[in-house]
Amino acid sequence: MAGVCFLPSLTGCTNSDGAPSPAIPLEASSTQATSTQPTAAASATATSAPTFGVVEASALAAGLTAGDTAALESVVVLPSDVNLSADVLAALQSMGLVVFDVASFHDNGDGTATVNATAGGTTWVANLLLVDGRWMLAATEQSG
Repeated sequence: MAGVCFLPSLTGCTNSDGAPSPAIPLEASSTQATSTQPTAAASATATSAPTFGVVEASALAAGLTAGDTAALESVVVLPSDVNLSADVLAALQSMGLVVFDVASFHDNGDGTATVNATAGGTTWVANLLLVDGRWMLAATEQSG
């Protein structure tokens, strides 16, 4: 397993009008951020889908825990009208080590994939979406 960091929930997300944003199950706290309108268009090209190895897992982790909005938006599929609060960024940054089991990576062949992860003694399934040729975190769900 490769050690990298992961996403807690996105409590504190709001739409551009200030209303609370719907949530995706995103690890560590119990909040989320979902959308049917990702900020970047998914490019589901099964024949050219990249692998998800230690390098990709590390890049995903770095974006999740960098503590700034641009870095987070570069690795997570978010609705275009979601604004992230400082509390969300701080929660992600303070999460600590998350381990992606890159050997568990499964490309579904349709622009989506899954990979197992652990954080704080809890196991998660990370749902990835292929966007512009790279895997981005779309959602997480707690595993058994």
